[in-house]
Amino acid sequence: MKRILHRYATISGQLINYDKSAVTFLANTRQETRIEVCTELGVQQKIDPGKYLGMPMRIGANKTAVFSFLGDRIEQKLQAWKMQNISKEGKVTLLKTAAQSIPNFWMSLLRVPVEICTKIERKMNGYWWGGGDDQRGIRWLKWDTLCDVKEVGG
Repeated sequence: MKRILHRYATISGQLINYDKSAVTFLANTRQETRIEVCTELGVQQKIDPGKYLGMPMRIGANKTAVFSFLGDRIEQKLQAWKMQNISKEGKVTLLKTAAQSIPNFWMSLLRVPVEICTKIERKMNGYWWGGGDDQRGIRWLKWDTLCDVKEVGG
């Protein structure tokens, strides 16, 4: 494994800092194997690798919990915007540029669970129709109709 990493460093021109590097193992990896790999590479074992660019580096079976931060970040944006008196055109711009850009990056990398997509869509729907935390607002059109292309009436 160290030979492969050395070859990668030679080809790419990037040096590997083993003092800053760590390795994470699956739960069913034998302890002897863990020790052997850490000793051979000269790195530490890390149980929780943390986050990279705001995303947890270890994704377990409960993907809904992992991606819940997307809904939370959108909710924070929408809460700030609810305090302002914004025209419908302004709301469209905010939803298209700011709210939709948050999940777009993660959706381009990984499959986001449908539950999270539905949660995000509902939050955006609620913001569009002007319902606050304690009110629903009046939905004058189906959300699916609003999501259609403008040329066909969306």
